[in-house]
Order: sequence, then structure tokens, then C-alpha cells
Amino acid sequence: MARKVSIDAEMPWSAARSRGPVLVLVRHGRTAWNAEGRFLGHTDLPLDDEGLAAATLLGARLRGQFDAIYSSPLRRAVQTAESLGPVDGLIPGISELRQGVLEGLKMEEGLARHAAYFEQWARDPGSARVPGGGESLGDVLERALPALEGLVRSHPTSTIAVVTHQMVIAAVCCAASGSPLSDYRRWTVPNLAQTVLTWDGRQLVCEAPCLGVANGRRTV
Repeated sequence: MARKVSIDAEMPWSAARSRGPVLVLVRHGRTAWNAEGRFLGHTDLPLDDEGLAAATLLGARLRGQFDAIYSSPLRRAVQTAESLGPVDGLIPGISELRQGVLEGLKMEEGLARHAAYFEQWARDPGSARVPGGGESLGDVLERALPALEGLVRSHPTSTIAVVTHQMVIAAVCCAASGSPLSDYRRWTVPNLAQTVLTWDGRQLVCEAPCLGVANGRRTV
């Protein structure tokens, strides 16, 4: 049975509904490592108390706004998605960038121990893979973009919430705005921010960065 969706004219994606499917990318809520400024990657931490409380508040505001809700399989994303309503599926392709040897380190520790990697990342984040089995931003785009395009094709008239991660949002929004991956910092968003993508019949289009920020502040 189709989910009943209430239309709220105040939502930043409301006007886009008439033009076809809408993806609302939601960055997960805060974890302890976000609060401490540590690289998180695929380390599977839950939301911390503040993150869970903020996700609950966001869910109270947005519940009923989506025809479907999908999530990365990492716990911090699943917990955030569950605050929005019943979760329709988990999508491995929208998990966070694997950060290899950096996971658990603070930025200054990572810079001190892996300076050569960060120099390569600064030159070309699309190809620079994190040592120790990590990924590049290009790797993330190659798996995340087809996964999201598949969602809009399978939900051609829907507004879909997708709870995912910072580097996924940055990579996909670079592609959807026609920007190079080196512009990824433009799409840095706080925990629980929502970024809107529409579908023009051929590709995803990024409406604007960080629309509808709620209950979050900028974190690493």
C-alpha cells in the first residue's frame, strides 16, 4: 500500500515535486567521533546522545513528507532514517568513503602521519585513495551515483529521503551540478542537513547546497 504523504509548502523541496521525482539527501546525525573531529569512514558507530535527540526532533518535523525512505547500512544513517519513518531499504552503494588508515584519527594526526596522501588528495581527490584499503572520491561517485539514479527510475513520481554521508553528498552534488570533484568542499554540510536533487529525465540535478538545514551544526 502506498505511503500517505502530507504536502508541506514550507519544505524547501515542495516546489520541485511538480517536476518529477525528488531526492532529499539527509546527512546522518552526530556521532561521538563527529563531535571529537575524528575520521569516521566505515567505522560503524551509532549516534551519540545529542545526535539521537536531534534526529528525533528532525523526524518530528519531517515525518510524513516522504513517499519512500532509504539509508546507507551504517548504523548512524539507519538510526537517522528510522527517525523519519519506516525504512524501505538499505543501499550499500551510498555508504561513506572508506577512510582506511585514517579512521579514528583526528585531522592533525592524519596530516602528521600521512602527509603524502593528503598532498595527493589536494591535487586530485577523484583519484587519491586513502592508504590501508580506503577509497577515492571518484570511487564513491562510481558506486553512489548509479544507486541514486536507480532510485529515481524506480520511484518516478516520488519524494524520496536518502540518509547518507558527507563524502557521498559531496561527490554526487559535484556531478549533479556539473562541477569537478575538486569542488567537493562546496558541498560540506552539517549533520542532519538536507540537500535536494531533482531528475530532468536523463540525470540528477542539484537544486542548491544544504537546503533546509535543521537541528544540526557544522562538524567534521
